[in-house]
Amino acid sequence: MDALLEGELAIVDDCLVIRQGEGALAVPVFPAGDASWAEGVLQWRDGEYREGDTIAVGGGFSGGAMTSAYIPQGCEGIELFAVSPF
Repeated sequence: MDALLEGELAIVDDCLVIRQGEGALAVPVFPAGDASWAEGVLQWRDGEYREGDTIAVGGGFSGGAMTSAYIPQGCEGIELFAVSPF
């Protein structure tokens, strides 16, 4: 869980993603209770982020399905990035 995912927050097919500089997409999967999404605002740690904002999160790519996480249907087929709770 020592990778850094940095890019622009975007909505693609009703899925919240981080679009990296080269255009690759990743779904940030936050630990339960660490983040919330409401009315177009991601609240995470002490910050608020909206579509188009730059965000950086630490963690790691899942390499497969995250069975204990809720992943919206619109996110199917996009790489998952498990956000570190630290």
